Amino acid sequence: MKKYIILLTLPLILWSCEGVNLAQIGDAVGGMAAPTSAEASKGLKEALKIGLNKGVGNLSVKDGFWGDAAKRILLPPEVLKIEKDLKSLPIVGKEYDRMIQNMNHGAEEAVGLAKDVFIDAVTKMTVQDALGIVTGGNGSATTYLKKVTSTSLEAKFQPVIKKSLDKVGVTKNWSSISSAYNMFASKKINTDLNAHVTNKAMEALFVEVEKQENLIRSNPAQRVTAILKKVFGYADTQK
Repeated sequence: MKKYIILLTLPLILWSCEGVNLAQIGDAVGGMAAPTSAEASKGLKEALKIGLNKGVGNLSVKDGFWGDAAKRILLPPEVLKIEKDLKSLPIVGKEYDRMIQNMNHGAEEAVGLAKDVFIDAVTKMTVQDALGIVTGGNGSATTYLKKVTSTSLEAKFQPVIKKSLDKVGVTKNWSSISSAYNMFASKKINTDLNAHVTNKAMEALFVEVEKQENLIRSNPAQRVTAILKKVFGYADTQK
């Protein structure tokens, strides 16, 4: 009943109150004012920059990959089955463990380059893109970033990872080993170790970015600015 009274008297309030804020009145009757297009775009970009800084930072520190068993990059599963045999080969031998370690340290170094690529993509994001992503649900921003940055990330990652692998001189040997393996295996493996590590590094990066994105979407405590609270608070009402 009270709500009906407010609605009936609303024209009188509008008439008598100079400079009334319609968004505030919307809140007063139980609704949440939608952010403007500009606010939605600004809020999303702010959220993404916060999430990207955290996501990239978590992986690019020393042992960000190597020190976390869940993120550690290993050789393809098919190869791990013959790990013992690989270690017995003269061209691999004692360098095997060092090779795995350098794969991961190369990934850590490469991921540090992702921030500039991501920020450039966020800066160029259109208002229309932003509006769709804000209410698009979990992972929608990460899906967008994956689509527009993967080619650039791969180009930046591969030289850095190759440099790390070349430190132990194993890149050329891996090509020989994997080619020989593929001659007899039913399931072929990638003979390009650099491409394998690059792909795994990018997969882990996007998983981490999505994790940070979804934290902001699901946890109001992660919305540390007024614009984030408004934009994602409104997105909550559209679920």
